[in-house]
Amino acid sequence: MEIRYSVTIQAPAELAFDHIDDDRKNLLWMDGLVETVCSRPFDRQNPVGKEFVQRLKFGALGVEYHGEVTNFVRPEWIGLCIRDQAGNYQMQVDYLLAPAPEGGVRLDYVSRTTPLTPTGAALVAGMRMVAKRMVIAQMTRLRTVVEAAASATSAAEVPMTQQ
Repeated sequence: MEIRYSVTIQAPAELAFDHIDDDRKNLLWMDGLVETVCSRPFDRQNPVGKEFVQRLKFGALGVEYHGEVTNFVRPEWIGLCIRDQAGNYQMQVDYLLAPAPEGGVRLDYVSRTTPLTPTGAALVAGMRMVAKRMVIAQMTRLRTVVEAAASATSAAEVPMTQQ
């Protein structure tokens, strides 16, 4: 299953990239995310190979995903490989950022989900529509959060005039 979604964010690419890369800022836009825990120290400048666990909560249901950073080119590309806790499926998720013709940055989200077991095949088939809606909601929230951060930064940079 492949999901693609594009959104234009009226903010600098570096700010958008930072909100995707920073585990604490992920809490601002990723629905259900409770925490991201890294299993060992990693190089912040080149985190390819960084392993992490994301814990999410949807209602009463707690879910855990195990992941690894597969690609990292600041401020253009973050790639992640994420596996469900039971090992039924894995997703390659890519966040690709480029200058938008109308200004700001264009974010292209691409995820490819591969079943690893017969149970995984059934899960992947059943989650397509829900997954697409979740991606749209999260990318919309990410845009809102990043644009608010850009506005706050711009407002802070405007000098106050003396009266």
